Amino acid sequence: MSLKKLMSILCMLAISMFIFTACENDDIDPDGEENPTVINVLPVGTMYAGQTGTYQITVAWDHSLSINESWFDKYELTISATGIEDQVVEVAKNLDQYHCGGLDASRTYTFRVVAVGNNADTLVRSTAKEIQWALATHFDKNDVGSTIKVYVRQSSLGSGLNLYSQEQSPSAWRVGNGDRWNLALGGRDTLIFGTASSVVSAMGYTLTGNPVDADITTPLEEDTDKLDDILFYQDLSKESYSKKHINLKTDNVATSKTKGLTFFARIGTSTANYQYAKILVLKNGDNGGYLHAATETNAYIELLISYQTRTNVPFAKPSF
Repeated sequence: MSLKKLMSILCMLAISMFIFTACENDDIDPDGEENPTVINVLPVGTMYAGQTGTYQITVAWDHSLSINESWFDKYELTISATGIEDQVVEVAKNLDQYHCGGLDASRTYTFRVVAVGNNADTLVRSTAKEIQWALATHFDKNDVGSTIKVYVRQSSLGSGLNLYSQEQSPSAWRVGNGDRWNLALGGRDTLIFGTASSVVSAMGYTLTGNPVDADITTPLEEDTDKLDDILFYQDLSKESYSKKHINLKTDNVATSKTKGLTFFARIGTSTANYQYAKILVLKNGDNGGYLHAATETNAYIELLISYQTRTNVPFAKPSF
């Protein structure tokens, strides 16, 4: 065989081996890492989020049973926000939530979770589920450092609530400062609590100034005395804010609670400038109702409030 012919055969053989090797390595990227196969039926379901500390957000997700359950090894959670590097956290397969601490109140974070597994030495990943959330300010004290209280109409101490006052905290106001009211409380016997104008109309208040109404939702089903207990699955702007007020004595959800009643509120005129809040009305453990009575005429309800000082940040903005 001539040298020229031998070289031709060797060249063709080298080309064939290159093509074969290239076809066999479709799952290897240029850096030599294995490219994961996306499997949409690995176990990640609906995501939830909520603030569970001053600088902490807890994210959770449903474990969705999968026909590929045996492939499943762990979760990977990516925490990202504009202006910072992504943080990737591995979460054990037997867990379905993660507490993310040390967060910045000026940022809106995206939390993205995927299920990661292995099938016959092939890395597989689910499609990502994600939710956005931002820190809010939790209040258990008013502008003078006392428990947040709103008094019934028979009291001269005030029947209106400003969710976030000029003092950068909730504050109660009397009828002479009606223009500071966002929410209001009706009388001892009626005991309605909700949008200021609605309560004023129902109770026949005479205010000085027009209230700045907070729109409210119907009560949540959760029974809790801690704001941190509530994780939510959707953008709060998707909620209906058509509720006018809640009768704390007759509303079926309100009367079923043993710890406290929660609802959402928003202040503003449009999506661009809405500010959102979570309101928790605490039950009185001594009498089983919502009223606390310092004296007969100075009865009040106690509140915990989580308030988002930034506009158009409705806590959760999930992507599906």
